Amino acid sequence: MAQVRLKDANNSYSASLRIIERLARLDPSNADLQRALIIGNVKLAGVGNDPVGRYRRALAVARDLQATGRLAPADQWMMADLERLLREAGGAA
Repeated sequence: MAQVRLKDANNSYSASLRIIERLARLDPSNADLQRALIIGNVKLAGVGNDPVGRYRRALAVARDLQATGRLAPADQWMMADLERLLREAGGAA
């Protein structure tokens, strides 16, 4: 992405997210994998891959982690940031 090769970045992020999604389905209680889902969706949104949908997915995971007490204190900032990104992308938080 830093090299402005958005198609390549999209392909790499998509492949990575598919792996993380499979792992997260196998171990849904793993907060680190859930956090990786958030980051993967944000990265894909950043390269223009369905930003509203990606930010919604990321926010849904973050909200679930928060509701179940699994969102790390160091990651509490994510909620407000994801809500802002979603609004800026044209979606409602």
